Amino acid sequence: MRGYVRKRDKDVWQLVVDLPKDPISGKRRQRYVTVHGTKRKADFELQKLLSEAQQSRARDSSVLVESAIREWITLVSQNLSPTTVRGYMGWIDLKIVPALGMLPLADVTPAQLDRLYRDLTAQGSAPASVRQVPAIIRRFFNQAMKWG
Repeated sequence: MRGYVRKRDKDVWQLVVDLPKDPISGKRRQRYVTVHGTKRKADFELQKLLSEAQQSRARDSSVLVESAIREWITLVSQNLSPTTVRGYMGWIDLKIVPALGMLPLADVTPAQLDRLYRDLTAQGSAPASVRQVPAIIRRFFNQAMKWG
């Protein structure tokens, strides 16, 4: 999370804090606050705003993989062929959600993903099929990052 202080007038400061991009439009969002007083007071207020923004973002990161990936597939299904959507849903329902669905998004680690891929290979899935799962997960997490 980033922010800065801009002088507007004598003892008047404008604080600008970058917020996560709008999840629908993808546009940049910022919060503006005016502070009257010294530069030191403005810096202190900026740190408070940044801390509040970080805490609200941390609360949002408690979203579970299952609900987020289902929301993602609903959104992207408009731009994909029905066959692709059925294939994605099969992998999501049969492999991804059972392995990762109950984890918060922020808690998914590379080791857990590697374990999922290793288990798919050990279960005898074809290499071409196994490559579908990382592709789906990569697309999903790229969008999740855009959503903040």
